[in-house]
This record gives sequence, C-alpha cells and structure tokens, in this order.
Amino acid sequence: MANRQHLNYNSDELAQNLKQSMAQGVDALFSAQSPPQPVTAKLKPGQGEPDTNLHAPMRARTRGPQPASSHISIEEELRDQVLIKKHLSSFTFRFRPEELEALERITDDVNRNGRYKTSKNDVIRLALNWLLRDHQDNRENSMLVKVLTRT
Repeated sequence: MANRQHLNYNSDELAQNLKQSMAQGVDALFSAQSPPQPVTAKLKPGQGEPDTNLHAPMRARTRGPQPASSHISIEEELRDQVLIKKHLSSFTFRFRPEELEALERITDDVNRNGRYKTSKNDVIRLALNWLLRDHQDNRENSMLVKVLTRT
C-alpha cells in the first residue's frame, strides 16, 4: 500500500476563508463576477422619456388561496379537484356490496350519456371533496356532523 502524502494547509487561513464565505451559498465556490447589467431600451428620436418601471423587480404570480367570496363556484372548484389526476395515493376503503353496486350504476349512467367520461374513483373523490368542503364551510352545521350527531 502506498504511503499517503500529508497535505500542507494553513488552518488559520482556511478558517478565515470559511468565515468570509458564510451566507454566500454556492457563490462562495466561484470567483466573484460583476453582476449582469440590466438591459435598457433604446429610444428613437422623439420618443420621450424611458419607462421608469423598466427595471422594477418582477415577481412571478402565484395562485394563492382564494377568498371565501371568490368568483369560483363550488362546482368549478370540485371539478378542478377531480380533474387533477397527478399524485394520487392508493389506499383501501371498505364498502358494502350495495354501495359498490350503486356506485357502478351511477358511473355507468353518467358514462352512457356520452358527454362525460368518469370513473368510480372520480365519483368517490368528488363526494369526498364535497364532504370536506361542506365541513370546512359549515363546521357544526355540516352534513357530516348532522349525520353523525345523535340527537
């Protein structure tokens, strides 16, 4: 086995460099470069002053939570939720045979129309999302609480 060569380094210099590079992230690994210069619009003669908002910071628009008085109806919101097919997790729930038969009938009935194509999974997700939305909006007066509360 070959002998290892001892690395020569100055621990004080290394510690100083680490202190200076803190909070620089990846930039600490690369040599400092001058920041890119903003692109400015060239004016044709007689165009007037340049737009002062040209160099304003731009932020991506993100879709945040909609307020309760949103223009999106509950039907549209539920439709959007059911149409999202990505990242669905598999989990097993138990149903009575009559419930599964009724689910099959309603799915066949909707699909027979020809205008819509749905699955039993979509119908169950729609019902679950409606129940969750109803409970979120109505809490103690929700259908879930009304059905499960013994009076």
